[in-house]
Amino acid sequence: MVDRPWKIVVGGNGGVGKTTFINYYVNNVFLPDTKMTIGVQFHMKNVDVKVGESIVKKDLILWDLGGQERFRFVLPKYIKGAVAGIVMFDMTRFESLVESDGWFDLMKEHASENAPVLLVGTKWDMMESDDVNLVQTMVEEKVEKRGYDGFAFTSSASGANVEETMELLIGLLTH
Repeated sequence: MVDRPWKIVVGGNGGVGKTTFINYYVNNVFLPDTKMTIGVQFHMKNVDVKVGESIVKKDLILWDLGGQERFRFVLPKYIKGAVAGIVMFDMTRFESLVESDGWFDLMKEHASENAPVLLVGTKWDMMESDDVNLVQTMVEEKVEKRGYDGFAFTSSASGANVEETMELLIGLLTH
């Protein structure tokens, strides 16, 4: 039996922090001035995954989807075969949360059947606590209404919750 890598797609509007999130997760480095992703970029990470009582090595291939509208026509091809997805929004830009619905629909339509999808807020470090509470209320409603498999808030600048978010997603894939 061939152990295939897990294809995980990461989508969201341009500038929400997809590339910095992936770079932090894969390389443990914050890159504050990343360039716009054109089409798609690939990143790979080998992780230890608990399966039953065993720990196995698993390759993750993270597909960083370009967020600009002009790339949307190619996204169904890139999403096809994904075992999981992450829809990202910038916690400081309300419209990116509103527009996350389109990303969720793309993933549910084109990823593998029953692929879990997380809603992930970025730039958590730039939020005041009262604003975080407001965003959390809106996110909880969206997660329930749309059928996301969970949500998380992250900061690639500080690394806050990046690893934990990926552990949550991997946990959904192994149960």
